[in-house]
Amino acid sequence: MRKDTDKTLFFVIGSSRGLGKELVSCLKKISGATIVAPQRSELDSSKLLQKNALSRLFLPMCSAWDHVYLIANASVVEPIGQIGTLNSEELAAHAHTNFVSYMQIINTFIAESRHISGEKKILAISSGAAASAHEGLACYCATKAALEMFVRCIHKEQLQRKNFQIMAFRPGVMDTDMQTRLREASAEEYPHRTLHSSGKLRSPKSVAQTIEALLLTKKYWNKPVRDITEFSL
Repeated sequence: MRKDTDKTLFFVIGSSRGLGKELVSCLKKISGATIVAPQRSELDSSKLLQKNALSRLFLPMCSAWDHVYLIANASVVEPIGQIGTLNSEELAAHAHTNFVSYMQIINTFIAESRHISGEKKILAISSGAAASAHEGLACYCATKAALEMFVRCIHKEQLQRKNFQIMAFRPGVMDTDMQTRLREASAEEYPHRTLHSSGKLRSPKSVAQTIEALLLTKKYWNKPVRDITEFSL
């Protein structure tokens, strides 16, 4: 259990708006917490990340930390549309943001924090779309599914090594810019856009509070993929 006197380092990737922004606000209130939240100008996840950029990101890591947490939250929904109508460059940028950058960042985080004896957790923000196909969202569904499999593999590796805890977290449908973009899509781009306007949307703040509680508890980390509906924190 984390104590108020513990020194805790949080890396939050994707904090400029929505869930990431609310999460940083929550974490700032934790006693003894230091937050590293790079802007897109410092870490552009839509492109292949360079080694020097990743090294700069994790410079604050040293053996003095009692807890080190990585929250990988950066995601995009565009391009929206039927396969065969999309731009190849947009497809590549989407894959980098939603999956390739996650692999690079998580791989580097594990490599750079091995020497830290304290608690180390990785939380990757996924989506129910990882397990549910949607017309017009093939890129989004595919990259989230790939992310979850990546997390499942690492989780299995760590069952033996026991150095890191990792989870892919499905936050449910939130009232964010991403949902606004889906509601604004044409019927040709996204035939089921009305489904997202009929249900009750969670606020990013309430989801951020759930994530904060999840990071600070030992419960629930025995499974590699979790949905927000599973928690009573």
